[in-house]
Amino acid sequence: GDFYDFVEIDKDRLLVIIGDACGKGIPACLLMFMARSFIRGNIERYSTLNELMRDLNNNLYRDTSAERFITIACCVLNRRENTIEYVRAGHTELLLCLPAHNHRLRRIFTQGTALGLMPGDMVEEFETFTFSFNKEMSILLYTDGINEALNKNDEEFGFERLRDNFMSSCETRSSPQETIEKILRAVDMFVEDTPVSDDQTLVVIKHRDNFV
Repeated sequence: GDFYDFVEIDKDRLLVIIGDACGKGIPACLLMFMARSFIRGNIERYSTLNELMRDLNNNLYRDTSAERFITIACCVLNRRENTIEYVRAGHTELLLCLPAHNHRLRRIFTQGTALGLMPGDMVEEFETFTFSFNKEMSILLYTDGINEALNKNDEEFGFERLRDNFMSSCETRSSPQETIEKILRAVDMFVEDTPVSDDQTLVVIKHRDNFV
């Protein structure tokens, strides 16, 4: 049920999406496909991420059963203004590494419920957060299959291990691909031979001289 996508809105803006549909197998895949198709087919006509999330919620609530829902996080990267707009619908938080502050980490939680659970008139606004994306900043988006991965003692990998591996990659100025590989190796070493029970998805966005 995990998915990620990159959608070119126009020459200046890129939409980055990560999501996690409830359940497993075909039902989760169908829910993921519905969300992805709606976003790709309609993103150009929305001026705000709040409006996009509200209409996507209404679409999923109308066309899926009551127990089905999906969590999503979206970032709009604006190359011209050098900014990122972020929205979260029940998903894990955004992690932002700030190298200008000795690689300090910020956890960004915006308000927003998972999509497909409630009709539009019962859903509050999806809070958005916009910030300048400066040189050497790094962003991590992830699904809960990472931090909730279990070892043989039923211990979770947890946020602290995820944070430490991400920060270590920021300090060594690792590429997005190197950062992802480092975190996934750490998860694999932690769980050892324990079967993985959930999908694991990561998206890393890093500022370079040409923005991303």
